[in-house]
Amino acid sequence: ATTFCFSQDCNYNLEGKIIDINENTPLEAAVIQLLGSNVNVITDANGFFSIKNLCPGKLKIKISHI
Repeated sequence: ATTFCFSQDCNYNLEGKIIDINENTPLEAAVIQLLGSNVNVITDANGFFSIKNLCPGKLKIKISHI
């Protein structure tokens, strides 16, 4: 029997900085959700976030803040 195994090159990163639209300041503790998955990250004190090991393709994200 022959088995074929395919793997994707999932070593892409999505990084960014979330800014408050009214005050033009970094937004700490904003939640970035990768829709269709269970991936959630939170921005740091400088508004930065990073999501690592992503596969190629389109992403839908949702950004929220209290």
